[in-house]
This record gives sequence, structure tokens and C-alpha cells, in this order.
Amino acid sequence: AAHATEGSVIVMNPNNGRVLAMANYPSYNPAEYAKQTNAAVFMNNVTMTPFEPGSIIKSFSFAAAIDKGAVTPSTVYNNTDCIKVADRTMCNALRGLNGPISIQGAFNNSLNVGTITAVRRLGNGSQINLPARQTLYDYYHDRFGFGQATGIELNEAAGYVYPPDSAEGNEVRYSAMTYGQSMNLTMVQVAAGFSSIVNSGQYYRPAIVGGSVDKNGKIHPSENKALRQTVSAGTSSQMRGMLATARGSSFLSKNDKPGYEIGGKTGTSEAVVSGHYSQSETIATYIGYGGANRAEYVIMVRVAAPGRGINLQGNYHAGPIFTDISNWMIDYMKLAPKG
Repeated sequence: AAHATEGSVIVMNPNNGRVLAMANYPSYNPAEYAKQTNAAVFMNNVTMTPFEPGSIIKSFSFAAAIDKGAVTPSTVYNNTDCIKVADRTMCNALRGLNGPISIQGAFNNSLNVGTITAVRRLGNGSQINLPARQTLYDYYHDRFGFGQATGIELNEAAGYVYPPDSAEGNEVRYSAMTYGQSMNLTMVQVAAGFSSIVNSGQYYRPAIVGGSVDKNGKIHPSENKALRQTVSAGTSSQMRGMLATARGSSFLSKNDKPGYEIGGKTGTSEAVVSGHYSQSETIATYIGYGGANRAEYVIMVRVAAPGRGINLQGNYHAGPIFTDISNWMIDYMKLAPKG
């Protein structure tokens, strides 16, 4: 129903960084790879194709602002359809919600003005000044690993995040970065960083190799220790609450298995076509987690139709794929519902 011509999914265990599944469409038959005329099918888009992820990144910008004590989910700000940033005007996709609204409300309704306002409070409150940009870069790049190779045992691209003191790393760019535009990230980077947001703040290197086998056939599981703390356990708990509330406010949640905590965030980013943002062609993403008493899995979905000029939406086109996999994971992992 999405009319997407390509799509990718990654499923991770957020509690140890293990990649449980990874898939790309279109695919090919490995036994007949020489017959392929489209070389692009040999690319693993999950690790090798940086893109602008869109509003799923609001999970990270709000996590940074909450972790720094700049806002809480219940903080109220005055929402407007648009906001002035230097010489630009940046607007919400959803118009008409003018007036007092909470950070949770901004998250539920994916309001760009909300993330810009929250990240401004990392600085002087009236602009995303250099201190605010430095703080956001510290979270995005140094803590969550955006714009650098993760170290997964596969070919991967690094992507790019502009440093805050570079000419390109200005207030306009950083305002767009708060809602997932103006930077290039891979799905594996985003999924690994998101796992830390929902697992009490522990960042694990994403891993697909489970271990090694010695000459006697004995299996030695690889140890994957947490590399760093990205946000506090308290921030992580608040973010799980925000993600679960956001999903609960969406039509997507009506198909969730009852008795589990499922949280997630939609993303719809404008595709870059011939060096310019396209108003008609979009990339749809969804990222979320599920479990009973803790996050047991993280799923990220991306669907696109390059060159087709199709407007794909995170809630309608990526979200239902997340739901199907999430419900399947609960059965596959034999997760008991909340007691």
C-alpha cells in the first residue's frame, strides 16, 4: 500500500547491542547474483546508506534537553505554527496547535517548533547559540555516535554531522538537526543510539557476530560490554514514558498486543533531489521499542521511493511495518505480559 520501491529494517537487542535481524528490499538471489542488473541491491542500506532520518530524531533532541535539565516532559512552552531562526522561518508540519503545549504534546504531535524551543534552552533560550550547539553535538556525535562508524562487523558508512563551530554548523542547520534534517546518519547508528535511550543509557557497539568457534567445536560467545553512558537512567525512564505516550496517542497503538509497553516515534523527512529538498518526495521512518518490564527489542523501519515523487508518511507507511514485527517479536521472544 505504501508504493515504496525500497525499504530497510533493523532489529536490535538494546540490552547488549546484538543485531537480531537486518533486511533490505529489493533483494536478490545469492545463487544468481551474476544475473543482477541493478548493482544497488548489493548495498546494505542499513549500514552503508546515510540519509536524513527526520522526526524520529526528536527522541534524541528531547533526551538531550531532558538530560541537561533544560526541560521535562511536562514543561509548557508557547507553540506557534512557525518560528524565526536567523534569516529563516521554520514551521511545524501540523498547523493550528497554537498556544501553551507541553513537551510531551510536542512529541506526540511531532512539532518542530517544540524541539527548537527545547534545544534553545540548552543555551540562552532565545537561539541555538554556540553553547547550545556544542551541547547538542556532544550528545549527537560523542554520546549517541551520530556521524561516525559504529564498529559493526560489516561495511558501513560514517555519515556526517557538522561540528558546532564550523561555518556550516550554524544555528539554522542545528535547528533543522533537532528534527532530523541537515545531517546524514545510517540506520545502524540511529538504532544503536536509540537503544541507549531506552535501556537506562548504556551505549553498546552494534554487533552481528555472536562469538567464535574453536578447533574443538566449542562456542565462545563474544562479550559486548557497554562503551559509555549516553543519558542518565532517569532520563531514559522519562524517554520510555514519552515514547509510550506518543505511541498510545497514535492510531498505530490499537494493533499492539495488550499487556506490553510499546513506544515509538514517527519520522517523515524531505528527500534531497538534485541538491534541493523536495516538497513532494519524502522518506518515511519509524523507530520504537517493546517489552514487558523493560525494553527487549528495538526496531527501526525506513521506506522510500527515490525518483517517484511519492509522499511517504512515517505513521502510515513505516509505522504499520514496525507494528507487525513488534507483535511477531513478542511471540518469538516468548515475552510474558506485565504481571
